[in-house]
Amino acid sequence: MAYVVIGEGTGEFRGKSSFRGEFVVLDTKTGETIKIRETMKVSSRTKAEKKRCLRELREKIENSTRYDARSMTVRQLCDEWMGYRAQDGEVAVGTLRKDKSLVDNICLHLGAMHVTEVRPYDIKDMLSKLAAGETVSGRPASGTRRADIFVKANQVFEDAVINDIIAKNPCRGVKRPKNDTQERSFLSFEQVRLMLVLAEALPVGTPSIGFYLALLAGLRRGEICALRWKNVDFDKGIIHVENSYSSDTLSLEKPKGGRERRLFAPSFLMAMLKEWKERQARILRLTLGIEQGPDTPVVSSQKGGFMHPDNLRRSWGRFAARHGMGAYTLHELRHTYATILFALNADLKAVQNNMGHLRMATTMEIYVHYVEAKGEEAAGALDALAKGLGSGSSFGEAVPTVLPGGSPGDGIALLKKAV
Repeated sequence: MAYVVIGEGTGEFRGKSSFRGEFVVLDTKTGETIKIRETMKVSSRTKAEKKRCLRELREKIENSTRYDARSMTVRQLCDEWMGYRAQDGEVAVGTLRKDKSLVDNICLHLGAMHVTEVRPYDIKDMLSKLAAGETVSGRPASGTRRADIFVKANQVFEDAVINDIIAKNPCRGVKRPKNDTQERSFLSFEQVRLMLVLAEALPVGTPSIGFYLALLAGLRRGEICALRWKNVDFDKGIIHVENSYSSDTLSLEKPKGGRERRLFAPSFLMAMLKEWKERQARILRLTLGIEQGPDTPVVSSQKGGFMHPDNLRRSWGRFAARHGMGAYTLHELRHTYATILFALNADLKAVQNNMGHLRMATTMEIYVHYVEAKGEEAAGALDALAKGLGSGSSFGEAVPTVLPGGSPGDGIALLKKAV
């Protein structure tokens, strides 16, 4: 059996010399939550004695679990590990879903083995078979996918070491597969120019305003769908990224990494947002009979509520195919935003802040190839864009530069002039 203790436990004194303690535990084999009770002898009816009884009962439950775990299979170990993850309130539903996908591939090859029997060569054999197509999906796993599975296996077995289930992690000494994912794509100069031309030529609204929030502010799709009008400060030209709309729970959550951020948007994006705000208010009033308010989503659904992130992604797919950009995903508009910042020699810390990356390493790992290979080329292209597109734009003249003090949250010049 494998139990995960939930909470601190409860109990009560019975008579003068006994105490009955109780813990709620998760049975990772069945997925059911059960209660374990035990009556213990006591010498007094004090708070200290109550704490002692609960501590000893908890240790007994956990020790019996560890003892049984020494003969558990890898599949049972993974179930227990996933049980702990599910009880962690800070682990998002989407993360749990990804973890399960990785764990399922581990169990496909090692699941029937006893945990104590797994050796480094078993890990190597698993990685080889994954590359050959022995996966849950039936398709050969890329180097990046095998690296993810290896990292997850390492986490599971390392926890088993910490909990005294095994003496040594079998992943130690095994070389992690190399990532082989293609470099992040981003729109070319001509495609960026086309997007800006379309912004003037076509009426911007739902969902197309979301595309420009990705391209010109670097928002993720969940952040776009969560953005409300109260998050847009037209006076200061600031967008406050406070939430992300989860496609798993269909609710507002903290942005990825749990950190809110603010960023200065280019003036023509703010002008587009202002124009759309006025038009959206009329549409909601005339078609749905509702009034636009501070909590109204900027990119709203047909009923005026939050748009599902998957619907925004599909809308981009149709838009991109219609205008010759079908090879690019919505998320790659966000990559394009980052490359524009890099091309204009923006400070790395400022890019990290605007992109919402928790670690500088993430910013560097994903986009350093652009800095090395495309920076000079894109800088020249953007300079040509700034000088060659002419004037007469209804979307404003200038973009805020870094304000005095130069803090990472300040605005960064994206383009001098647009369309």
